[in-house]
Amino acid sequence: MVLPHISFATWGLCSLCWCNFFPHALQLCQHAMQTWRYKTWRGFPSWDAVRTARPAAVQQAIRCGGLAPKKTRWIQTMLKTLHKERGKTSMEFLRKLDKDSVHAELERFQGVGKKTSAIINLFDCNNPDMAVDTHVFRFALQLGWAPSEKQRARHNKASSQPWPAITRDTVYAHLDANFPDNLKYSMHLILTDTEGGLPVVCGARNQLHFDGRAITVDGKPLKEVVTASDL
Repeated sequence: MVLPHISFATWGLCSLCWCNFFPHALQLCQHAMQTWRYKTWRGFPSWDAVRTARPAAVQQAIRCGGLAPKKTRWIQTMLKTLHKERGKTSMEFLRKLDKDSVHAELERFQGVGKKTSAIINLFDCNNPDMAVDTHVFRFALQLGWAPSEKQRARHNKASSQPWPAITRDTVYAHLDANFPDNLKYSMHLILTDTEGGLPVVCGARNQLHFDGRAITVDGKPLKEVVTASDL
């Protein structure tokens, strides 16, 4: 539950934190991200070693991710808090918590938000949660699952009950409340650049559209794109 602080703002790098506290999640990581993880932390045999290390040593290890001094402070504060409260540097206890408790436990730490908490819930705690990362947020707007800024402005002008700003967190709250629990896991995989998901080289360049009958990717039927990509 540490490496989200070093991520490049994609779910793939957030998944690196699962690999350290939740070994079974290793299979979900992309190969490049696994390599990055091992190269970054190979100088630390355990998370206790990170907890007790000189800040300068941790900063050097994570410098490639940017904002190393700030992230080092967050990481070591989290590790020290866990050790002080529980006597060990582990978050396996999260597996026994319900969805809201996981959010509360993780989001008390600086640098951890709703997306990371939802991903931990979804993939390692067996709590259905509609994690909204950059890709899911963008596709939700493209598919009309969340209102656009123009729609929000029009609604707020005519209604006494204004809609909140359209952000990842508000879209998360909307989708999580409305999406069936049994679809949240598979839908997250479909909407993110993971094995078996949308056939994208770079998800930020693709346009997803739904006309009420069929889904298209960059104007082509989803089935055709999937077949062409041999997925």
